[in-house]
Formats: sequence, C-alpha cells, structure tokens
Amino acid sequence: HRADPTPSSPGCPTLREFDRPFVLPQQLRDSCRRWLLSEERDSEEVLDLVVLEQFITRLPEETAAWVQCHQPESLDKATELAHMAAYSGAGAPTQETSLSPSLSPYSCSPKKGSSSP
Repeated sequence: HRADPTPSSPGCPTLREFDRPFVLPQQLRDSCRRWLLSEERDSEEVLDLVVLEQFITRLPEETAAWVQCHQPESLDKATELAHMAAYSGAGAPTQETSLSPSLSPYSCSPKKGSSSP
C-alpha cells in the first residue's frame, strides 16, 4: 500500500483548489518533488512507481479506476488486475470471476461517470 500520494492521486492539488492557475504548477512540482525524492526510495523504486502510474493512466477509464482503487503495489499486480478486468468483459471483474478475497469486486467498484485517477 502506497503511503505517499502519487502525482495523479487524490492527495495532489488540482486547479479547482486554487483561485489562480499559476499557483497549480508550483504546487504540483512541490508534491512531485516530495513523492520522488522520498528518502525511503531508491531510483529503481521511483522508476517502478512512475511506470505503474503511467500504465494505470493509459488503461480504459473504468478499468483504470478499478485497478487504482485496489492500490496495486507493483506493475505485476496492476497488470494482473487489468487482465482480470479485460477478460470479464465489463471493465471490472464480474461476480462469476474467481478472485482472491483481497481482489473482490465488491470491496472496490468504480462509479459510473467518475474520472480515472
């Protein structure tokens, strides 16, 4: 489970939080700097997190939302979740899909019309 917000996660600033657009880039830069320069991560871990984030943002919207809500800790886990969603035919696993309890579609389901993380 990731403790820090990633650059596109809900913990990061959005334009709606500011009166002036020029404030947002600095807030994003500060947030990303804290995320990327964490003392707890080496360069390979940072690279893996960036690739994971980019992978999720390139998935179809409903699949990305479902994968993101399960907060995969690795690209392999995100890929597994996306694969399960793709083969269910509906963006997220169906009741008939056999899942481990931690990957249950009932514990985290995307809302219609929601934007991806």
